[in-house]
Amino acid sequence: MSQENKTKRPSITEPSQEDVKSISSMKPASREIYTDLFIKMAPIFISIIGFFWGIYQFNAQQENNAKSEFDRRMFEKTLETYADISKVVGKMTTLQLPRDSLIFDTLQKDFNERYWGVMLLVQQDPVRQALRELKGEIKDANEVKDVESGRQEISNLILRQDHLSQKLREALQAYRSSK
Repeated sequence: MSQENKTKRPSITEPSQEDVKSISSMKPASREIYTDLFIKMAPIFISIIGFFWGIYQFNAQQENNAKSEFDRRMFEKTLETYADISKVVGKMTTLQLPRDSLIFDTLQKDFNERYWGVMLLVQQDPVRQALRELKGEIKDANEVKDVESGRQEISNLILRQDHLSQKLREALQAYRSSK
């Protein structure tokens, strides 16, 4: 029996036909292992990618919100400034003739403070031009001494104020439509 066993046993160095067949049959099994591994790992990778995409989206939205908040505050400040300078100019144009030069000088000082102050931050080109024209009319109106020429200067001042108001409205509408 020992002789039979020895002849039936393959040697260690030589694989038998059965061994070769079992090794070749393992290749598809290893493909199945990789497929199973891929199927198990895919949801993990998709979750990780989804997590980082969510972080990216959150940061982009926060940046957009910060920009929108800044734009909103800037619009509110612009609106407030335009309304403030319109009030000062309105007071100038409604002074009765002969006007008190002290009141007019005070209003002119208020106008200049706004013109050289906060208006520099919020004004746009058409508004800037209208303000320059109005500033010239204010200077001319301040130099008037008699009532008749004062009426003409006030009339010119009112026209410039109306022109400024129109440019302020246009600037605000343009600002709003651009956002």
